[in-house]
Amino acid sequence: SRIRFEPLLAGGGVDSARGSVPTPHGLIQVEWAASDGTATVKLVLPRGVSADVRLPGIGNPRVRRRNEWTIDCTE
Repeated sequence: SRIRFEPLLAGGGVDSARGSVPTPHGLIQVEWAASDGTATVKLVLPRGVSADVRLPGIGNPRVRRRNEWTIDCTE
């Protein structure tokens, strides 16, 4: 299975979010927090699930399992 992960990191007065989604393969977990022009983004995928990731300045990697990025949000 494959998901698309493209969080909206700026605007709306929200500086962090966390959530999880149960799937037949297991739990997908996401978390992000922004401050001082950077954001830390975490994505945990169960075995058998990959993600197409869309994040500013990161490109478009396809990932599996546990991932973490630090992103410059000033651009």
